[in-house]
Amino acid sequence: MTTGATPRVRALAGPLLLMATSLCVTLLLVEGALQLLYVPPPQAMAGPQLSAAGFYVRDSVLGWVPRANVSGEHTERGLFTSTFRTNSRGIRGREHALAKPAGTRRIVVIGDSFTWGYGVSNGETYADRLEALLPGTEVINLGVTAYGLRQEIGYLEREGLLYAPDVVVVGLCLNDIYRPELAQPSGTPSYLRAPVPFTASSAPADSTAAAPPTSPFLAVKRFLGTRSHLYRFVIDRVNGNRQLARTLVRLGIKGTPRGFEAMDPNLMPALRTYPPALAASWDATLAELRELQQLSRARGFRLVLALVPGLQTVVEPALEASLAYSVFDPDDFDPDKPYRELEAFGRATGIEVVNPMGRFREATRAGDAVYHRNEMHFNAAGHALFAQAIAERLR
Repeated sequence: MTTGATPRVRALAGPLLLMATSLCVTLLLVEGALQLLYVPPPQAMAGPQLSAAGFYVRDSVLGWVPRANVSGEHTERGLFTSTFRTNSRGIRGREHALAKPAGTRRIVVIGDSFTWGYGVSNGETYADRLEALLPGTEVINLGVTAYGLRQEIGYLEREGLLYAPDVVVVGLCLNDIYRPELAQPSGTPSYLRAPVPFTASSAPADSTAAAPPTSPFLAVKRFLGTRSHLYRFVIDRVNGNRQLARTLVRLGIKGTPRGFEAMDPNLMPALRTYPPALAASWDATLAELRELQQLSRARGFRLVLALVPGLQTVVEPALEASLAYSVFDPDDFDPDKPYRELEAFGRATGIEVVNPMGRFREATRAGDAVYHRNEMHFNAAGHALFAQAIAERLR
């Protein structure tokens, strides 16, 4: 029987080898085409990673602060290329004298990566656009990538009040609301638990650097995730298609869908029903806004809360894609809920609130891109639109 099987095996070997070769060539051609044509979403905009780059300095109170007198280029292939520089006090943009020039209105803007201007160049941030829209006004951008509201208040008290601002604008992003430390016994804020050491280098941290994989499977998966556009294309399509993702979960090919802790923090405040940790985080956020209001009354500046429109709230398919590989359904969310409640909070407390959600949705319906492609941050047009909404309130 062995003698009879050998010719059949040999006869099949040629076609099987040809099929395997054809498959490999096809995969290589598809990979090459995707390398040229497909732009995968950035792997992550990890706060600790960015703060560990040479553009930041470790700070025992705030976690990190921008390094003074640095310039650099931030490029995400196929998405954007932006340049930036900081002044002698680490503020993005030009120098600002501490003494306010006579006849000049001063605005200090605080916030996170949206305010700092992730993915846009100096001159394109909403702080820069705001200054151009308001003659006789100087705008100082105290935005810092990956800051939360607690850090923003601390940076305002330390740096922003030195400029004797007439107005303080808070660019509030919904991902600032959830505080995972409130669910932990220690309660230590994550920004004080830097997972990687800060460097003195002027070069950004390697975005692929991470702990070594714990198994050969994870090693292969990590390699493909950082090297293969075909792998990223397939994974992005699977994770963005609810029916396909859940089918693969039922078949045991994919693991358990993501729960609350793995949810995009921008979506958390839009849940119709809050888990205890999120409810506590919401209360903490409102308490910090009251603290800002007290500070504004004590120091005599006008406080304006500018609500950053989240991508999933403006672009409906983005919400569905975010929830595809999730235990949640779109009906579990009310995208406008946190914005309504923050506006109501502003009316009740006397805090001015700017909510440009309507104009962002109108721009999107008209076909105008206001976010970076495959990314949650404003592009230059989004910054201009956000600045217009704030300028109208300040006028």
